[in-house]
Amino acid sequence: MPESHKSLIKRVAISTDEKLGISISKDSSAFLWDIEQNKKILEFSASKYEITGLCMAANGKYVVLSSSDGMVSIWDLQKKKKVATLESHKGEVNDVSCTPDANVIFSAGSDGTIRIWENNFIWPLIVEQNYLKVVPELKK
Repeated sequence: MPESHKSLIKRVAISTDEKLGISISKDSSAFLWDIEQNKKILEFSASKYEITGLCMAANGKYVVLSSSDGMVSIWDLQKKKKVATLESHKGEVNDVSCTPDANVIFSAGSDGTIRIWENNFIWPLIVEQNYLKVVPELKK
């Protein structure tokens, strides 16, 4: 059995071709797994803070991770490196979701907002620290 997380595993995701898997844990670790070979192929160093959410692009090219320090990081799985960091919310990012091509990313923060990030190109080419829209906290 390959080396795994040292704490509670919080979330997992699998690529649409069922070849790759990702897991995140309370111990601030995130791993990329080769499912066919049952081995860890990458350990993400997204943050020294807790990783709170993950999204894998359906095309298997990108992974998006959110963390408790208010950041969203975008990883290129083919290059096995972080290609962008989005300064997201004031406070923790609770979760993250993305479109199948990862060109639009949604992040939900403890500041009561949802940020919608749009990229018209591939992330490594252009990453603007601007968000498309902020959905304010709903009043009760």
